Order: sequence, then C-alpha cells, then structure tokens
Amino acid sequence: MGAQIAFVIVLVIGIAALFWFVLKASAQRILGQYQQLSERFGLELTVPEPKMGGFVRAEPFVHGDYRGREMSISAPGKGLQNTRQSETVLKLSINDKALQVQITTAGFLGGISQRDSGHKNRWMSGDRDFDAALDVRTNDGVRLAMLVDVEVQRALLGLLKGSKATIYIRKGVMAVAVLGMVADDKAREFFEQATEFLCDFAEVVES
Repeated sequence: MGAQIAFVIVLVIGIAALFWFVLKASAQRILGQYQQLSERFGLELTVPEPKMGGFVRAEPFVHGDYRGREMSISAPGKGLQNTRQSETVLKLSINDKALQVQITTAGFLGGISQRDSGHKNRWMSGDRDFDAALDVRTNDGVRLAMLVDVEVQRALLGLLKGSKATIYIRKGVMAVAVLGMVADDKAREFFEQATEFLCDFAEVVES
C-alpha cells in the first residue's frame, strides 16, 4: 500500500513538473515574439512576473507610440464570444469617435464575431468578391463608401481573408483582434502587417 502511495505521489510530481516545463517553454516562445514586436515598432515591453511558482504566467504586452499614435498589442484574457479561446488585440488611437465599423470574414465564424457589432447594418461595397469574402458592419455606410476604395478593399482582403481576425473602429480606437497567441513567426508577421495597414487606414479616416 505504501509503495502504491509513493508511486502516485511520484507520478503527480512528474506530471506537475512536465506541465511546468511546457508552460515555461510556451511562455518563452511568446516572449521572443513580443521582443521582436517591441524592437520592430520601438515599443515598451512589459513582462508580468510568473505566479504560483511559475504555473500562472500572464502574457507579455507591448505599448507606446508608433507613427504618432498610441499603440498596444496584448492578450486581454477575453476570447471569441461564448468561447474560452484566447484572443490577442492590437489597438491604435484615432482622432475620430463618430465612425463605428466592424469587419470580419464572411461565414459562420465571422457571423459569431459580428454578434457584438451592435446590430449595425451590413455594408456592401458592390464588389462581388469582396462582399463574399468579408462581412462589414457600420453605423455610416455613406462615409465608409468614401473611405474604402479599391486599394483599401485589396488591402483588407489581403489581411483578413483566411484569418481569424476582426477589425473594429469605435470610440476613438481602431483595432484588430485575432484568436490565439502571438506564439510563432506567422502570428507576429500578421500583427506587423496589421499595424501598418491600420496606421495607413487611420490616416484615411482622419483626412
């Protein structure tokens, strides 16, 4: 009986140790990607201290000014509505608090993402391929039509098509939210591309 108890204790310790090393390795991969984002955009990197002996590790985040705008990339601990999937969000400040827009991929997953769009009307560009690929909701379709020209449509398709991302504009914030963590080069490169697009589009919105 004593040997069985000892075996169980050793097994539990082994599993806990394995879980700790997996968490640490994952955290290091994510930290490495945020370090690159910090260097790429000249942002401050914040790395929260691990808790509970390293079993609880909050995500790092970057924040500061880029191209004259307040910017941050972080994982706020809130995922897709009614799910437990983690989400990473890039936010930029804009000098426009009137326009409200939410853009995601068309289809079932995009439809779920649009549940929190505030029942805004779907905006149609008139381009069949664009409208079939992306679901755009806004409170001002006339103004959006003036902002989203062919070049912007092409950039949006290149950024969002095939992704799990949602772009939104509301209350002086332009943002892109993506399911998952910035844990590899592909995810980091997406946020690098998204940052430049959002900065360019923010200038269009404010012009």
